[in-house]
Amino acid sequence: MNTNEPQLHRSAQPYFPDGDVVLRAAASEGVHLFRVHKHLLKHHSVAFNDMFHVEDGSFSDTYDGVPVVDMPGDRAEDLALLLSYVYHPTQLGQLSFKRFDPDKALKVSGVIRLADKYLLEPLHDHLVQEVASDWPTTLEEWGVRNAELQAIRNVIFMQKTTKVSRFIPEPVSAILFAQEFGCPQILPSAFYQLAQINFKDTWDTLDREVSLFDWDAQRINNTPVARWSLLEKDNLVRCLHGFQSIDDFRPEEHFLLSEHCFPTRERPDEDDYDVLRKQSKCYAYLCELVKVVWGKGGRRNPLQLLLECLDYEKYPELSKERFPEGLCGHCRESLPTEIARERGQVWRSLPRYFMLE
Repeated sequence: MNTNEPQLHRSAQPYFPDGDVVLRAAASEGVHLFRVHKHLLKHHSVAFNDMFHVEDGSFSDTYDGVPVVDMPGDRAEDLALLLSYVYHPTQLGQLSFKRFDPDKALKVSGVIRLADKYLLEPLHDHLVQEVASDWPTTLEEWGVRNAELQAIRNVIFMQKTTKVSRFIPEPVSAILFAQEFGCPQILPSAFYQLAQINFKDTWDTLDREVSLFDWDAQRINNTPVARWSLLEKDNLVRCLHGFQSIDDFRPEEHFLLSEHCFPTRERPDEDDYDVLRKQSKCYAYLCELVKVVWGKGGRRNPLQLLLECLDYEKYPELSKERFPEGLCGHCRESLPTEIARERGQVWRSLPRYFMLE
């Protein structure tokens, strides 16, 4: 017996006793065999129809009494999912993956390539949507998703031994997926999430065990990581440009004023600013607020920093002792609207920040 020959595995699914052809595909641990029905594959795919038309009458190998067709370049794991769709096309929902699975983009990429190879467009569209659904395309969706992810982080923080990155979407694989399979709408949110991850926090650190007695264990477990090593030059340049753009962002304080306190001209000049600094208590208050919030920071997350400006009364630097009158009633009332406007502007700017336009 030749021990160098790959081990054959007769796949449990799909392997039909009345199938009239065996598909042979390589897997990581050997070779898998799928016994299926040619007429069904030909019905769903012109590519399969052409393949079997060429192969008919020229099979050089058989298994279990039926012809064998080699599937060069097709991973057995991917082929199994594709065949599952062929036999149950109305049950696409069963080809679903765990929400926020960080490996999802990598798991389905091979299947989508097979779907494209064999011209199975519904399968392609379904799996692309499976990945895209984890990434918001509007600021409102980003807020909802952020709340979900924060709830996940809170649970993991209490467990102490689980790493948060195993339960949240991973941005680098999503970026490469979007660029290969044509869903650019998810790129702004994927790049923005990546901006909040430190370059030294890499995916391979997930395999490092952290002792319960490690004083830094909770921080390590709750620190998101990314597959930085997968990024090539063009995307690294996008990252550098986007990260710098986000770092440079600060809201202009006079735009946070209410109409009651805002300068009379549409575009204030330097004299207007001087007047504001000297005469407007609200402007001075907002300048200090932005200084305090941006000084405390948050890793490249202006959307969150802007929200924290709404909780201005919690900051000691803005106490009654320093600012006895605080904000006027007009500015208090209008600040949430102005913050929402600024956040919308940041969100709309993400494609430009990351050179996606």
